[in-house]
Amino acid sequence: MNKLIVTKFGGSSLSNDIQFKKVKDIILKDKNRQYIVVSAPGKAFEGDYKVTDLLYKCYSCTNNKDLFENYFNMIEKKYISICENLKIDIDIKKLLSEIRNNFFNGASKDYILSRGEYLNGLIFAKFINFKFIDPAEIIKFRENGTLDKNMTKILISKKLSHITEAIIPGFYGSTKDGSIKTFPRGGSDITGSIISSVMNASLYENWTDVSGVLLANPHIIDNPKVIKYMTYSEIKQLSHMGAEVLNEDSIAPVKKKGIPISIKNTNRPYDIGTIISDNLDNEDNENIIAGISAKRNYSIITLSKSYTSKNDLNIIFSIFDDYNINIEYLSFDYDSVSLIVPDLILNTCEGYFINGIKTRIDPTSICIKHDISLVGIVIRDVNKYNDILYTSLKNLSYQNIDIEIIIQSSSSYKSNIILGIKDFNSSRAIKSLYKSINNINSNSNINTKYKTVNINF
Repeated sequence: MNKLIVTKFGGSSLSNDIQFKKVKDIILKDKNRQYIVVSAPGKAFEGDYKVTDLLYKCYSCTNNKDLFENYFNMIEKKYISICENLKIDIDIKKLLSEIRNNFFNGASKDYILSRGEYLNGLIFAKFINFKFIDPAEIIKFRENGTLDKNMTKILISKKLSHITEAIIPGFYGSTKDGSIKTFPRGGSDITGSIISSVMNASLYENWTDVSGVLLANPHIIDNPKVIKYMTYSEIKQLSHMGAEVLNEDSIAPVKKKGIPISIKNTNRPYDIGTIISDNLDNEDNENIIAGISAKRNYSIITLSKSYTSKNDLNIIFSIFDDYNINIEYLSFDYDSVSLIVPDLILNTCEGYFINGIKTRIDPTSICIKHDISLVGIVIRDVNKYNDILYTSLKNLSYQNIDIEIIIQSSSSYKSNIILGIKDFNSSRAIKSLYKSINNINSNSNINTKYKTVNINF
């Protein structure tokens, strides 16, 4: 049986020389950890910068020499410190000088942003004595920016079939002409998932700075519970709702092959962590939910019109397309439509958007509420759905936290709740929800009057 393990280490795991040593020890403890995907260095301490963020700042201020040098010197200092402290025989100053020159020689944004992973991969490969593989050689994108899955599969199989120990930077690949192309932020997760799928790994490990998937954000909830076992669907829902656990797009490649994902803590490697799979003998029966999460800066657009028709909805969708406004959630009945969209995009075109709606569908009214957080609860025990909804709403009311909208998506096997709450109340809401759910009596069976018809985009 294939025991191959693909292992990805995030930026917090490789933020300095001390973390490099921890990661090396973890890898060498299991000879099945053969393909290692690395991110760019993250924050080593409070107030520190992620290297990718610094690269972006450098890219944005090449016309301001003093500011550019300030940021680039921070990048240099981090990499030089790692190499010197670990006594790594690599000419890091020369590599950094080449990247510095490329800033002013027309290098693309994707090329610049990918250099954090590239350098970290070179350095760590030298440190652990594994072969360095540049993902530009094996991860291929089409000219339109989408992943060329077939070509990527062929190249990964050909390149890695005779290599048993390799370091592969995450986050980027290249197009047919060799131009560097990046995944979205968090894309190292995608790289690791693709390699796991192509190489038929037995396990995909994702090492970070938390001991598994937590029930809530530890910056809001003190010592939240760890979810020991999750399904692919549950982790995808949490990721979509803003939980910074896994890139949402990184789940599909391993799910298709049934490869379990293990979330582990680099700083506490012996903690159990979280296993994600649809084929587990053990189930986490301690928790009736899989998590509470939130994402901020959304708007709720409510259009009122008697007898809203299918044609009205088609016109509304076309107007959103005209202004490149993504619809996160949609709720409607016969005389109103509510749509949740990102604030950032709407703010740039709100006036034109409203005029377009008024001209083309002539609504009775248009109401827009800005600065909305989408606070989500992923429910795994559907029998407790009514209990969770009732208790959560009651306790939020006691705390004078207004709910602007409720989105419910349900099926025979899962049911999730999205609450639209003002941004300034989102942390208070999460604390209230966490407490409410922990206090639910397992024997209660309370019905509620709330119900909405929804389409999730």
